[in-house]
Amino acid sequence: MNKALWAAIFVLFVVNSLISPAAAEQTGFAETTATWMTKEGETVLLQTLGWRGHPFQLPIDLDFEIQVRRDSSASLSLEQGELVCGVSNYEIRGFTNMGFASTLDPLRLLAASRRAEDFFGLEFKGSLKNVGMRGLWMSEVANVGDDGSLLLLDLSLEPAVVWGDYRYLYITHSSDWHWHHPKSGSYATKTEREIHALVARWNATKRVQLLGEVAHLSGLDVRKTYKQELTGLTALVRGEISLNSGFCVIDLHKAAPGFVLATGDENSPKAGHEGVSLQIGSQPRGASAWKVKLDYHRPSRESADSSKSSLGYRVDPKDYTIGEITYRRRFDEFSHGVGAEYKIIGSDKTPKVFWEGNWRPFQLQLGGQWKGGTAGSWGVYGKMAPHPKINLGVRRDVTKDWWRTNLTFTQDAGESVWQCEAVYKKRPEQHYTYLALQHKMDKGYWEIRWGKSDHGHLEWAWNAPQQISISWGRYF
Repeated sequence: MNKALWAAIFVLFVVNSLISPAAAEQTGFAETTATWMTKEGETVLLQTLGWRGHPFQLPIDLDFEIQVRRDSSASLSLEQGELVCGVSNYEIRGFTNMGFASTLDPLRLLAASRRAEDFFGLEFKGSLKNVGMRGLWMSEVANVGDDGSLLLLDLSLEPAVVWGDYRYLYITHSSDWHWHHPKSGSYATKTEREIHALVARWNATKRVQLLGEVAHLSGLDVRKTYKQELTGLTALVRGEISLNSGFCVIDLHKAAPGFVLATGDENSPKAGHEGVSLQIGSQPRGASAWKVKLDYHRPSRESADSSKSSLGYRVDPKDYTIGEITYRRRFDEFSHGVGAEYKIIGSDKTPKVFWEGNWRPFQLQLGGQWKGGTAGSWGVYGKMAPHPKINLGVRRDVTKDWWRTNLTFTQDAGESVWQCEAVYKKRPEQHYTYLALQHKMDKGYWEIRWGKSDHGHLEWAWNAPQQISISWGRYF
């Protein structure tokens, strides 16, 4: 969004907060983070402002957040921002470089992981009588292929109108043409999709539900060596049975070879595949719970015929078989869980076993995982609270010889909370250190950090440059 527009919004909120007598209904915050890169000699300043309330006592809910970045070159850029306006049952959201929600339909047509960089979006949500509505437009989304703009329309019909729940989804996205000019000769690429989908759910009885989704995709992929016209239909049928002590869910799905989805994730259907999924287990209300899951899908006969005539169709020729079983048990002061998984993908077979135990008096947790196959590995982890103010943790990947330790100390004195965190990780010929001290108060906080946080992940932040950060914030 234009910087001048964000500046105008900021001035509007400042003026409103000064003249509005209903200050108790307004909340806001201001944060500043200064970061120095020790090796690169770069300095980065992040300034964040947020506000929530009713401007000028109008019956409108506003939620505003903006973050501005200034680096060593003294250039000012908008890092991220969001403005949400709510009136009655309607909500409009304008945002840039912020997250968005997945469609959460059985086929997972749009995944939130498809977030691009430096994009702007508009979102609308609302309901009119028994019709729910959502509209989403983004200037860029991370496609499988060339990135481009996206438009989503999502309409749902409540069961008060007709028997069952009905939902219509429309997605269209296009990257436009991207020209490339290598020495070997210029060429253009393009990714384009249009999807229509209908989702329906019916309650056959109080314990039996039926769900189905049908989606049609059309579009094209243009690459350096081929142009691929896409068209195809995908259908999924699901049955859910709920019992007093257990449940059962079965899925049947089939995707046409031309259903090459560009905005899904690993749980979306594979083009040209058909399969079945079965889950049975106990309800998690008792002291013990178990679950068994079986998945099997394979290339359909149509995909095998299509691959002979259309080389552009990216149909995976492998069969997939995945079986998983888990069991958990709770006692007064102890609980444990074990599980096993077995994957067969083509000729590759990958077994996996995992386990975990928890002892409540000391908040002690011990667990581990072993994975076989060509990329076999095994690791262990543990957490413990020897004192109410102290938490210790350790994680080790035995196969790679990676390990991570962390210590957290918290001193809570009502409105004043001190927290200290220390993390040390090591792998062959490399180590990682992160230190943080934070003081939270009633109306603000300050924090100083050495290094970049890995957010508890053993695999993250190994090659992050050393840095020192100071943050302070104020709530009003």
